[in-house]
Amino acid sequence: DVAFLGAVADDAAARFGLDRGRMAATGFSAGAMMVWRLACDAPDAYLAFAPVAGTLWNPLPDHCAGPAPLLHVHGTTDKVVPLEGRSLANGRLVQGNLFSALSMMRRTMSCTGAAAVAAPDGWTAEAWTLCTGRGAITLMTHGGGHMVPPGWAVTALGFFAAHPRG
Repeated sequence: DVAFLGAVADDAAARFGLDRGRMAATGFSAGAMMVWRLACDAPDAYLAFAPVAGTLWNPLPDHCAGPAPLLHVHGTTDKVVPLEGRSLANGRLVQGNLFSALSMMRRTMSCTGAAAVAAPDGWTAEAWTLCTGRGAITLMTHGGGHMVPPGWAVTALGFFAAHPRG
């Protein structure tokens, strides 16, 4: 899937004259799970990553290729993809624990120094910006459920603009 999506992005860049170095990856729910996989396996293939309401499946990888700018947005009352993960299909599939995935990603990027950062009304945000290379992680949560919250697009675009390739 990672190679296929890279080929699709390359094709779109060639067909439509897009700057491949400015493409970011984002997705919702299962799409967010794929974005996490892209951030882990192909961190240099996209400008940044912004998954919403989805995380890596268990078993989590021990580490990722990192570093990569990652903005994760999630509802604290999400029951479809709960923050702590959940078992599906009689235990054959297990959605990963978001906090464990973030911890693994912080280790991959040698991130230190979490700090609260500005967030839209009703959201909370924590960022790890002291990371190797282009690495940066921001976790934003809101009180809603399994949804893309209002204001998400503006927030994501701001994150992408703050993490240009340099």
